[in-house]
This record gives sequence, structure tokens and C-alpha cells, in this order.
Amino acid sequence: MGYDITFHSISKNELKQFFFDIIIDPSCAEARSKSIPASEEKQKAMYEHLYKDNLVPWGELVRQGKGETMGDISPSFSMAAAAISGYLHPYHYSRNFSLSLISDKFPEVRGYFTSLTNVDGSPLVGLSDSDNGLISSNYCSSGVSDKPSSILEFIKNNEESLITEYGSDEISAIKCCLDYCISNDLLFIEAAEIVFPLGDECFSDIDNLRAYFLNQ
Repeated sequence: MGYDITFHSISKNELKQFFFDIIIDPSCAEARSKSIPASEEKQKAMYEHLYKDNLVPWGELVRQGKGETMGDISPSFSMAAAAISGYLHPYHYSRNFSLSLISDKFPEVRGYFTSLTNVDGSPLVGLSDSDNGLISSNYCSSGVSDKPSSILEFIKNNEESLITEYGSDEISAIKCCLDYCISNDLLFIEAAEIVFPLGDECFSDIDNLRAYFLNQ
């Protein structure tokens, strides 16, 4: 099956405003969705699909202390954060390449990510994340990284071998996202299956997608 990977960026304040705050107080979900810089149609889609159908009911289980009944929910929460970030910033597509997917070969990349269960101020603190903030399967995403400069240095130090194994388009995608994170002081996230190019399906703002097959 493989992985449709996307690289995302979000600020600490945006993570709080559009993600953590919704879990803590779902009554603010509709107002927050209306504050994103997008059309009314996109604001409604974000509210209906990411907040009303997903984040709000998940958050209710967390507030009731029933998070453990959903198993390891951190990847699901993280995927919602990545999808939300796609309404706020450009995000970049890569086929079958992410830091999480090379973490066995390069274990040092595991230290770049912080699970959303360990972020300061997160309402998910105390919940279990057996993946430790990494992508482990389809339909999930990483935690956040506040080390985009370190990641970019790692990519550049291993660029030749990474391009040989995964392709220049894939490495260019992560570099573009990291450059954007560095320039705008943003956190870095990687996700799996936010977008399906072959199926023409997307769980975020498709207009913010940057991909080599779109000639961008």
C-alpha cells in the first residue's frame, strides 16, 4: 500500500488555539473554525469533519477520563492536528518518505519529535503514546518537532544517500517544509494519508498542498 506522506507546520499558539483549546472547551470549536483564513465553505468543512465529527467527541472521552478505552489515541489526535495545520499553512507531499519511516535506520531522528501527550499545556498529558510521537502506520501522524534546523542539517548531511533511496522530489519536499518552519518559527509535523493523490481525496485544505505532480 505504501504511504502518502505530507509535511506540515504550525505555531505553538496555533496548536493551542485550534487544537488543544477545542479538546478543553468544545464550545469554542465553531468560532475557531470561522477564524481560519479560508472561505466559508472550507471553514464549514473544517468544523464538520475535524472538530464536530472527530476532535470534539475524542476530547469528551479524554475529559471523562475514558481515553484509555480508545487504545492508543495519540496518532489520531496528531493526525487531526496535521489536518488543521493544512488550513493554516502550505504543506508538502512525499511518497513513502518521512523521518518516522527511516527511524530504524537512523534512530537519532526519534529525538526530533515530541508526542502531543508530552507537550507543555497539552490536555493529553498523561495519556499513553506507544509510538513516542512517530508515524507507525497509515492514517496517523507524528507529534511535533521544535527542531526544524536540526532536522534540516540531518537531511543535508545524508542528502545524497536519501535521494538515491527515496528520490529527489521527496527530499525536496521535506526541505521546503523545514525551510518554511525555520523562516516562520513554526513547529514541524509529518502525517500519513492526509491526502490521496490517486483517489483525489484530502482531509485538509487541498489548495495549500504543494507537490511535484502539481508543478509547484
